[in-house]
Parts: sequence; C-alpha cells; structure tokens
Amino acid sequence: NSCWWVRKGAPADVSMKLLFTFIQNWDQKVLFSEMTPYTVSIIEKLNFCKHVKTTGFRGYNRFILSEVLPRKKKTFTHFKFLLNAFDKIANVFVDLQGRIKKEKANNDHSFEIVDVLSPADDAFIKQVENEWTAPRTIEDFNWIAENPWVVPGNEADTDVKNRYYFSYAVTRFKQQWVRVFRGEKQVGLFNATIRDRHLKIPYVFCDEDATHLVSGWIMNKLKNDKKLCSVTTFHEGLSKYLRANERFLYSTNLPKFSAISTQLAANAGVSRLSFQMGDGDVIFT
Repeated sequence: NSCWWVRKGAPADVSMKLLFTFIQNWDQKVLFSEMTPYTVSIIEKLNFCKHVKTTGFRGYNRFILSEVLPRKKKTFTHFKFLLNAFDKIANVFVDLQGRIKKEKANNDHSFEIVDVLSPADDAFIKQVENEWTAPRTIEDFNWIAENPWVVPGNEADTDVKNRYYFSYAVTRFKQQWVRVFRGEKQVGLFNATIRDRHLKIPYVFCDEDATHLVSGWIMNKLKNDKKLCSVTTFHEGLSKYLRANERFLYSTNLPKFSAISTQLAANAGVSRLSFQMGDGDVIFT
C-alpha cells in the first residue's frame, strides 16, 4: 500500500471500504511496509498478517521548535513568529559550539558520493543484505532517482500542486548515494535524503564494523549544513550506534509498524520480516 486519502467529511466507512477493496483485489497477497497505529489495530483484528515493529531513531542537532511544537499542539501556531526567532538565536550558539569542538582526524576511510549506482553496488548490496523482505535492485534505485516524486517549490507545477493531496512541493529536496571505503575496500553504501531541514537515511548497507563510519558522515553533514536540524534512520545497527555514541540536543525513538499477509509470506518463502526505512514509497519522499 502507498497513498491513502479520504475527502474530509466523507462517511466514516469509506476508508474501510477502500482497505477491504485493496485486500480483495490483491487476493490477500499484500505488504504493509509502514502503518499508523490505527491501521495496525484494524489489520490485527482481521487476523491475516504477520506483524513486526521496528524502532528507529531521530536526533535533533539544532533547534526547530517553530516546526515541532505547532505540529504537536495547534495553540503554538499563534506563537510561530516568536518560536522562529528563538530557533534562530539559539542555533547561533549551537553553531559556535560546533566550531569550537575539534574533529578527530581519521585517514583510514573515505566516502564517494554518486547519483547513479553501478553493478558493483548491486553485488555489494547482495553481499551484505540477505534478509531483505522486498529487495530492490540498482535499476530500481536509478529509476527512482530519475523520476522524482517530491520537487523544490520553484520547480513545482502549479496545477499539480493545487490538486495533489500528498507530498509534492517542498523547500528543498535532494537525494544522493554514498559509498564507504576502508582503504581500497568498499565496506558500506547508504542513501542520504534531504527534505527541507531534515536528513533521512532511507537505506543502509554495511558491515557491522562500518556503522561508525556512516555515523561519522552523518554528524559531519549535520554540522556543516546549517539548514539541517535533524537526522532520522530505522536501520537497527545505525540507530543503536547513534543512540549510544553521538550527542544531540534531543533524541527520540520512533516506531515503525510493518506486516505481510500469511498467504503472501508462504508463497514467497518469507520467514522473517525485514524492511528498510525507504521501502514502500518512503524513498520518494
């Protein structure tokens, strides 16, 4: 499943009819890579899926109260100007502190940023990831890069913007793939997506002992890109490392609910559910 929308004011049973039609049309052979808690409660009652909950990580390296607080409570929308002013002033001190802190020199690794993946990347992914429930190929990833779903506001089509109900026009959107090397040997590959003021890591493929290198790249990116305020990942190893070893102004754990129908799991030989953050349509947004 991907986009899900019901017009405001529509009868309460419309969304349920959509859900049942979706399940019936696909003969119960369905995957839910990411669900809301409410959707989870419905699917669990239907009793036809295997479920898994993944815990992700989000860390804030700069103040962004003008965005976070109004989202949590509408009352704060009246004070957005004051919150925005506080963010700007507070982040000046955050950046000053970042300049004072010295980075540790480490010359045993390097990074290579690429827009297009190669067959060698495909081979590396298969080497380090053998439990991925819905694997994608480099052809998939390169097609996704060539067909962006979300675009910067100055590139947005006004007609599409006015009639499309999902993510489309944003302030900033950029995706890139990063290869990680230790000496001459590739030890990691990950996708870094910037949307507005947030850095997301939708895909991570690496050996366990290379997780700290991915983390180092992320922290350096957050420090040097003054417009970024947070990072989000659902990769188990990277989430664990960030929680234990990196310092943030504030951090939180995020739940991700996934499911696969027992019929599809049996047909596809899936014994363990393993989704990355970018699975489904998340890589597009």
